[in-house]
Amino acid sequence: MILGLIKIIFCLAVMYLATFTQITLLQYDFSDSTLVPYEYSLIYIAVFALSLAFRVNYAFIAVVIYVLAGLIGLPLFAYGGAWTYIFEPSFGYILGLLPLSLVAFLFKHLSNDFVMRSFNGKSLGPIIGILVAHGFGMFFLAVTGRLSLASLMCMSSYQLFYDLFFGYLALMFFL
Repeated sequence: MILGLIKIIFCLAVMYLATFTQITLLQYDFSDSTLVPYEYSLIYIAVFALSLAFRVNYAFIAVVIYVLAGLIGLPLFAYGGAWTYIFEPSFGYILGLLPLSLVAFLFKHLSNDFVMRSFNGKSLGPIIGILVAHGFGMFFLAVTGRLSLASLMCMSSYQLFYDLFFGYLALMFFL
């Protein structure tokens, strides 16, 4: 019981640090043919890695606590936190952390089955988990109507590429 609580607190700490730890990468801007710096957050990869790291899905419990604590006012999200954060365009990406942790955890445990023993079978975890998480975010952006479909696809495609790349690195480390 105490060890489980410590693991949940550890997951929360890693998620908090990953929210505010950003890597600057370059992305190509098609409008003026230049490379533009892009701030990449590590929260998706942190949740994915935490889901793979433990036998019990402490990451899912930590994500639920993280979202609820942010909604009651703790400044856990990138732009603060409060119940009004549900109206932010990026809130769908925060909700996407829930299915991401579940899918990653399930694929880790399914990897013991005959079908999932190959690396190709295990690699479905990051692909499906990250696609579902990005699907939540893109759906929320589309519903709020704040971005055009072209802007939505361009914005999410770079993040999706980096999430898949770093997701595979986490997969190779933990499996």
